Amino acid sequence: TWLRKHPKNTYSTTQLRSIRQVPLTGKRRYLFWGWVALLSLFSLGLPIIQLNLWFLRMDPSGLFQELIPPLVNTLILGFSVASLIMFFALMVANVTRYQHRRWYRLVSRLFSIGYSLPGVLVALTVFLLILPLERFFTSLGLSFSLQLTTGITILIIALVIRYLAIGIQFVESSYQKIGTKFTYASYSLQKRKWATLFRVDMPMMAQSLVAALLIIFIDVFKELPITLFLRPFNYQTLATRLHQFASDEQLVESSLMIVTLW
Repeated sequence: TWLRKHPKNTYSTTQLRSIRQVPLTGKRRYLFWGWVALLSLFSLGLPIIQLNLWFLRMDPSGLFQELIPPLVNTLILGFSVASLIMFFALMVANVTRYQHRRWYRLVSRLFSIGYSLPGVLVALTVFLLILPLERFFTSLGLSFSLQLTTGITILIIALVIRYLAIGIQFVESSYQKIGTKFTYASYSLQKRKWATLFRVDMPMMAQSLVAALLIIFIDVFKELPITLFLRPFNYQTLATRLHQFASDEQLVESSLMIVTLW
């Protein structure tokens, strides 16, 4: 804590040279901008043109039939996962904010380990952990247990574990910026923790929370391994539908999903 309040900048060598800006003139300027334009054309321009040409060749009658169901599933899944992640991230960050014991911070880092693991490994681990739980509930005669591995529940759990690190990182960095003086001032006015969280902390962290929500939302949009492994039957998202078209070499049909994800 003392080091954060009293930061110091040090250099590993005594020979310091400031960065000097070199203006581009003459042939160098034209070569530079020509190289940038060439890279942009081949990496971005030509693929977009080709995708739009394929998109115009599609049958308009089946356009919305192929797009709307996967798009609705993706939007619902992304919003659900992002909301749950931000809720759990706020809870974890609030605990580690006031509890400075090493054990609490170790648990916080343990929750963030899912982002460093491959998606297939996360999906397989969640499936192997949920399967005995489903068998236990089934032995008790509980009918909802059948929805754990065959429904969307296991997919949401795996995606939350996968991207929880993003939410925790954004919330912890926001707490470091706003400090604790406003929070303690709210406590001194006899405000409860939940009221302080929603009325004091979250309004000051609004921009960071929205940024984290959008990043998680976009990552869930593009997530393929976990969704492909744990999705229910006849459940399609934009990523899985694109994978299906690409596997069947239906490039014209896949252009619609690519443009939507882009």
